[in-house]
Amino acid sequence: MVDLNPGLDNLNAEMEGLAEMFFDNPESPTYNIAFLDKSKLDFSLASLEFVNTFLNSIHQKLNDVPDIKMNALVLRTGAYLGEVIRRNSNHKKLQWISYEKASSLNSKIQGIGESISTVAILYEERKDQFFFPLGKVLKALHFGHSEDLKAFAENTISQTTVFDKPNGKITKIQF
Repeated sequence: MVDLNPGLDNLNAEMEGLAEMFFDNPESPTYNIAFLDKSKLDFSLASLEFVNTFLNSIHQKLNDVPDIKMNALVLRTGAYLGEVIRRNSNHKKLQWISYEKASSLNSKIQGIGESISTVAILYEERKDQFFFPLGKVLKALHFGHSEDLKAFAENTISQTTVFDKPNGKITKIQF
C-alpha cells in the first residue's frame, strides 16, 4: 500500500511484512499454520472467516501454545487483520502507529497501557480514531468464537464505536 502520511512515523511497511509472515514464512512458520488453507488468505473480508476458524481451533488448546509461538501468532495474525481492514477501507488514511505515538496523540491510550495488544495500533488521523487488531486477535484466542475478526473488521471499516474526546473532537477506540 501507499504511505499516505509519511510524517506520522508510521509502521505500515513493518506491519505489511508481518501480515505476509502470517501465512508465508517457511523458515519460522506461524503456529499451526499447516491447518489453514493459505490460498484463502487474500486480504479480503471473507478470508477472515477462515482465520476465525483457525484461531478458534487454537483457542481450544491455548495452554499448549508456547509463549514465543503465541507472541508471533498474535503479532502476525493481528497484522493480517489490520491489513485486511486497511486494504478494504474507504478511509485510506488508516496508518499503523506505535503505542508511544498513539499515547502522544491521545491520553486515553495511556490508560490502556503498553502490551502485545497495543504495540501497533491502526490510526485514522482525520477523525482521531484508534483500532487495535492485535488486541482483537488476543481476545479471539482467549474467548473463541465470541470474538469474531470479520465482524471486527466490518465494524472498524464502518466506524461504529464512538467515544467523545474532551476537546470536542470525536475519538473512536475499538478492540
